[in-house]
Amino acid sequence: MANMLKTKVKLKACRQCKAKFEPRNSLQVVCSLDCAKLIGQKKTVRDAKTAQMAQKRELIKEKQANRKRLLELQSLGYFKGKAQDALNKWVTHARDKDRPCISCGKHKRYYDAGHYLARSIRPELALTEININKQCVYCNQYSKNAHHAYRVALIEKIGLDKVELLEGPHEPAKWSKQDLIDTEKKYKELLKNDRPR
Repeated sequence: MANMLKTKVKLKACRQCKAKFEPRNSLQVVCSLDCAKLIGQKKTVRDAKTAQMAQKRELIKEKQANRKRLLELQSLGYFKGKAQDALNKWVTHARDKDRPCISCGKHKRYYDAGHYLARSIRPELALTEININKQCVYCNQYSKNAHHAYRVALIEKIGLDKVELLEGPHEPAKWSKQDLIDTEKKYKELLKNDRPR
C-alpha cells in the first residue's frame, strides 16, 4: 500500500546545464547549487545592463530637453546665422559649385558666398538666393572694383529685371525663429540631396 502512494516524479531539464534531474518541488529549475549560482550571476549581469540602458535613455532624454531649452533661450540672431550658413554652403557647394567667381570669372581655390547687396546695407536681402553668389575670397573681401563686375555678371546670370528688383525698395524682413529654423533645414536638405552618394 505504501508503494501505491509513491508517485513517479517527472524529470526536469536544468535551466543552466540542461542535465535531467529529479526536482524536490515544482518550483525547482536547477539541478544543483552551482547551477543556481551561475543563473543568479547571469541575472545580476542582465539586471545591471538593463539598469545601465535605462540610465542611458534617461541621460539622452535629459540632453534633448536641455538642447530644447537652450534653443528656446537663443536669440533671433543665432537662428539667422545658422540659416545664413546653410544657405551660403548650398550656394557655394551645390548651386554654383561648377561656376567660377561671379566677379572676376576665374576658378580659384577658396570661395565665399558673396552678397551682391551687402547684409550690412540691405539686411532684408540677407537670405535671398539671387542676392548670393559664389565669389572668390579676394573679390568678396579685398577688391574695390569687384562690385561693378559682380553686377554685370549677375545681369547675365539672372537678367536685368531681377537685378533691378534686388536694387529696388524692400520691406524690412520679419523672420520668426521657426522661419529661420525651416530655412536652415531646407538648405541643409538641398545640399544633402545634391551630394553624390
